[in-house]
Amino acid sequence: MTSTTAPTVCLFQGCDALADGESLKCAFHRNRKKCSVDFCYNQVYARGFCIRHGGKLLCCYPQCSRNARKDGVCTQHSQLKPLCSVAGCSKLARRNQKCVGHGGGHPCVVPGCRTNARFRGHCWRHRHCLPKSAAKVSNAPMDVDSDRFTGFVDDLLQDIDIEAIEPGSYTPWTC
Repeated sequence: MTSTTAPTVCLFQGCDALADGESLKCAFHRNRKKCSVDFCYNQVYARGFCIRHGGKLLCCYPQCSRNARKDGVCTQHSQLKPLCSVAGCSKLARRNQKCVGHGGGHPCVVPGCRTNARFRGHCWRHRHCLPKSAAKVSNAPMDVDSDRFTGFVDDLLQDIDIEAIEPGSYTPWTC
């Protein structure tokens, strides 16, 4: 009588693939090493350790636990980009040497909206105000037949009941 054993799952944390044959690793992880720390089943990043256990250097800025990117500091503390000029703020400056929280963002172009712009001058709420062809606007001079254009505008104005619009209630924004 032969005994059958249930197939085992790969030993690496988060991997649900079945282990190959007698190995404890799946086909994807078969040539990868496990972290040197006991009972840690993460993949080695560098020097025999996973990122959590020292495989990646930490930022040298005091009391920062982020991973270092370049020159021993994380992206938050890199001096390639200036920091906010407001005393006590360690965020990156965007505009006028200030972070977005201290007024360094660009305001939305819709009149009366004080939200910061995120896409082509519009905030998230007013992003649909962009015309469909906004990405393909050309600065090339147009050859416009002035009589045809004037006729077109006159036709549009006839369709609009100007008398029905209350003064101050009209806004070019439809959103």
